[in-house]
Amino acid sequence: RGLGGQDQCYTYCCPQGYFCARSPIVGLYCQDGTVNCGNHNWCRDFADIPGTCATVVCKTHQTVLRVTAWSFILAAIGIVMDLVDIIAIFTLPDAVIFKSAVNIFSSLVKWIAFGAIVGAGTTQFLSELSEAQCFNSDGMKLVSDSGGMFLSYCTVQVISAICSLLLAPLSAYYGGKLQGVPYVK
Repeated sequence: RGLGGQDQCYTYCCPQGYFCARSPIVGLYCQDGTVNCGNHNWCRDFADIPGTCATVVCKTHQTVLRVTAWSFILAAIGIVMDLVDIIAIFTLPDAVIFKSAVNIFSSLVKWIAFGAIVGAGTTQFLSELSEAQCFNSDGMKLVSDSGGMFLSYCTVQVISAICSLLLAPLSAYYGGKLQGVPYVK
């Protein structure tokens, strides 16, 4: 929390459990007295106390947030395409080109979602956040959990994209043949 236009730290400036500190970037601010940051400068840049997002850490954080949101949206589009394929299996069994195109599009969307979230530097950002130790024990548990969830998301995304891609030629080859061959008299 910034201390506005003050030049000196007083005991009454910060809430109980916090102490007043001075930074050349943000001036005076209140810091939690129970948390010892592993990398104080990285944590300060991550917290973005002035609210300007002028540091590389803050910009990386904002990029990861935006790209993660778009990656989830793309993953949802991929799931919708999978649902369209499942519906097409029962309603349009002979539409092999349509079903194959839906599977290829679904796979491409999932690969783009995976590539975007990895390309945004999410892996490195989560690693740096974990190393910087910016949070208390509960917060660091969340950081650790988010790293595991990120790996799980990437794994599921890749497996799903591969399965959709493998399903495209199967849809083209076996489309409509599972109903049985009509006999001509």
